[in-house]
Amino acid sequence: MSESTATQNSSARNKHCPPPPRRNSKNCGGGGTEYLDITKEEFERIEDALKKEEFRKLFFEYCEEIQDPENRKLYEKEIKQFEAERGVDVRFINPEPGFVIKTSEDGVTKCFINIAKSAELTRPSNKFCLNPETG
Repeated sequence: MSESTATQNSSARNKHCPPPPRRNSKNCGGGGTEYLDITKEEFERIEDALKKEEFRKLFFEYCEEIQDPENRKLYEKEIKQFEAERGVDVRFINPEPGFVIKTSEDGVTKCFINIAKSAELTRPSNKFCLNPETG
């Protein structure tokens, strides 16, 4: 990745996107506010893996396999069992489609916001606060 591309990707990710959610053993997927905290080295390892043809091929095969409901149930069962051995309670949340909002950034870059729903999650709330740091 060129330096300018890396800079663009980094600034876009930091400026416009919150970090992805982190698994919380007490409240897996239950609307927690914690975030995935990976090191630069871990990010680079993922990035390097995705550059390899063989890894991408295996990853896409896996994605196709889990599209089959029976395979998906088996994988979820195995993951739950593995994580339970480590003391982590795992819940899988399968959201139902809602709708899509199409917008743009500065009238130039298209942005699609997918809205989904699940009875497993708490309802969103809107709370007014004068100081976002303290509430």
